[in-house]
Amino acid sequence: MALTRAQDSRERAFWRLVALAMLSLGVNKQLDLQSMLTAAGRCLSQLQGWYEERQVFQRKFIIGLLIVAGLLLALAVWLMRGRLRRNGMAVLGVAFVTAFVAVRAVGFHHVDTLIDSRLLDIRYNVLFELSGLVLIAANAIALIAVL
Repeated sequence: MALTRAQDSRERAFWRLVALAMLSLGVNKQLDLQSMLTAAGRCLSQLQGWYEERQVFQRKFIIGLLIVAGLLLALAVWLMRGRLRRNGMAVLGVAFVTAFVAVRAVGFHHVDTLIDSRLLDIRYNVLFELSGLVLIAANAIALIAVL
């Protein structure tokens, strides 16, 4: 099936955005920026006197993140229409990575306890984080292989 110019353009833009997002997440992983954000939020909540009710804020924050992630996923699926057969694994991988980032960003202790559990001596945290990256990489390799 031949690519139309618009499909080719959307596909290239998608992969550029995926590369930029993965680069940004890699920089964040090295600099631990989410810990700085969490500490700043903790200080702000203590200064403003709502630290004891922080779970309400956390819940709203993660729901907001998941809504934004869902909307971005829907946008990616819509933009990649006609190209999902070629890029579906990467779109799913981005969804996994986005969900992982959203869950880790809020830092619910009971969720942290769950994802720090182990399956065959491998933390669920690692499986959850890497599954999205593996899907993205597998899709990229498959596309390169057909060039």
